[in-house]
Amino acid sequence: MKFNTYTILYILLFTTAIVYIIFRIIRVKRINKNKENHLYTEHKFRDVELSLLGERFIDTTTDKTPFKLEPNIDSLQLPLELILNGEILTENLKAIRKDNEWLNKTINKKRINNIEDIDYAVLDSTGKVHVENKID
Repeated sequence: MKFNTYTILYILLFTTAIVYIIFRIIRVKRINKNKENHLYTEHKFRDVELSLLGERFIDTTTDKTPFKLEPNIDSLQLPLELILNGEILTENLKAIRKDNEWLNKTINKKRINNIEDIDYAVLDSTGKVHVENKID
């Protein structure tokens, strides 16, 4: 079978167009998947509603939280040492607006009568006091 130049160019152009269309479809699907993953990670504190309609991806992200999601640095609480090697850290107690009486009551609830028996006591971010006794 003999082909002339125009037929060969036509076949080459046709196959190139088909390959181009296939690569565009693959690229669009990959972009949509990346966008979907991005939305899941970006809006992890929000309710994300995603709709996949056939080959097309429609972003219907809605913010259903009525409050600001950025952390307030002033209210961010880190663990705070209260007792170290049997000594009360009064500056840390003042920082949380508590006194020695509050600390003694909290320690007594854990059935420890003497603060000198405590190696380490810390107030965590939830407000619980964790105590580690001295090892003799």
